[in-house]
Amino acid sequence: MADHHVAALASLSWNPSAPADVLLRLLKHDDRAIRRNVAQRRGLPFDVVEVILAEFARDPARRRVAARHPRLPVPLIRELLDDPETACAAAGNPRLPARDMHRLLDGAGVPV
Repeated sequence: MADHHVAALASLSWNPSAPADVLLRLLKHDDRAIRRNVAQRRGLPFDVVEVILAEFARDPARRRVAARHPRLPVPLIRELLDDPETACAAAGNPRLPARDMHRLLDGAGVPV
């Protein structure tokens, strides 16, 4: 693929109006930077986050990005919260229930 194609796809990976099917195709691209750009976007559609979690399960950086997604199911947030590599990102998820926030505080020994 010509360099100008890779550069254009890198720009496309940041395009805020790129639909989920385009983002999913970009995740299959050989260029690591393009895949990373997609994974780091804010406001990813949940089906793209699911693919990131499934296909990049061993990549902590992509799992951290997915852990922040505001529509991530609570059981998955909890799973990511229990993983030392993704706990910080999961703790910042806006859907994290208060009881899990208290569990973090308790675990850190913060007094009531």
